[in-house]
Amino acid sequence: MHDRRIDGEVYTFGNEGALFKGAMTWWDWETGSIWSQPWGAAISGELEGTTLALLPVEVLRYGNWVERHPDTLVLVDERNVSIRFGHQPAAETFVLGVDIGGDAVGFYFGSVAKSGVINHGVGNHDVVVWAEWDSREAHIYLRSPRKLRDGAEEPPDMLTFSPSSVDRRLVDDQTGSLWNVETGVAVSGPLAGNVLQRVPFISSFDWAWADFYPETEFFGDRDDRGYQP
Repeated sequence: MHDRRIDGEVYTFGNEGALFKGAMTWWDWETGSIWSQPWGAAISGELEGTTLALLPVEVLRYGNWVERHPDTLVLVDERNVSIRFGHQPAAETFVLGVDIGGDAVGFYFGSVAKSGVINHGVGNHDVVVWAEWDSREAHIYLRSPRKLRDGAEEPPDMLTFSPSSVDRRLVDDQTGSLWNVETGVAVSGPLAGNVLQRVPFISSFDWAWADFYPETEFFGDRDDRGYQP
């Protein structure tokens, strides 16, 4: 998901119909430029070389989302047709792709879910990756916390995290504070009131991620695609 604003102007996009490196392309109504969907970048036309900002997203089951956000609006086409792709997203070669400043890592979903929590680096940035197999939910945050409210304890420059015995919580190894995996907020312990910055990522097949980011590192084991808890 990308921000449609370019130099403060909101652009409108449509499906161009052709594929680039096996992935969808867009066109913008304002200039007719053609855009690569995974890159969020114009690859031809007047805006060639322009890149849209990638927005943070959550990967989770629709039912889980609606439970937390009951007033959610759902985008459907004019035919009101819902397309189902089965019980859950394919996990065979599913990666969580992160690109920060040109440094790219594809985290195998099965490997992250198997471990529960991964502390890793993307270039010069330290991230924590959390995934849950049954729900196919995933979250990625920077491990450098910041204050969410006045009065919160000054946090360390960087934290490392472990799975918590409390459901849907992380625990940091430095202070033992508990962090909500859905919001990145410390909910108890010395660092309560601090927050982690969410990292934008793309869910992708590993081969597709490598096509667009040929210098990528892959974290985990491709064989974990069959992992069952």
